[in-house]
Amino acid sequence: MTDDKPQHRDEPTATAARSKRSRRAPASQKSKGANAAFQLRAPGPGRVDLGRFLDMREALALKQRLAESAAARPLPVLDASAVEKVSAGGLQVLASFILTVAGAGEKAILWRPSAALLTGLEDLGLSPILTQCTLES
Repeated sequence: MTDDKPQHRDEPTATAARSKRSRRAPASQKSKGANAAFQLRAPGPGRVDLGRFLDMREALALKQRLAESAAARPLPVLDASAVEKVSAGGLQVLASFILTVAGAGEKAILWRPSAALLTGLEDLGLSPILTQCTLES
């Protein structure tokens, strides 16, 4: 069945979708590995508040905030003081960021990690990741 309704200019078309895909960077220019979401780019200072909930509901938003701040120099301080609840998804996003920064020869700064965050990392066997960042209080 076809839709006889005229298409408006601001509605995406199949051609527009294809052109967006074609603008992606070639595979040879992309970072490899699980940490490719956090590519270090241009400088800029900052602070990233990890919030109260470091769980699946917040994982995508956290990933986006960390990806945007990954370019900052000096690296932004990750404020972990308010974290009350964690889940594997949120901790994976955080761990990926820390490992990406470490892979670039730098250390992420984790400010006042809460007991909930530290316990969550320990419960999942991710506490060794803390050796890859600077803890500040």
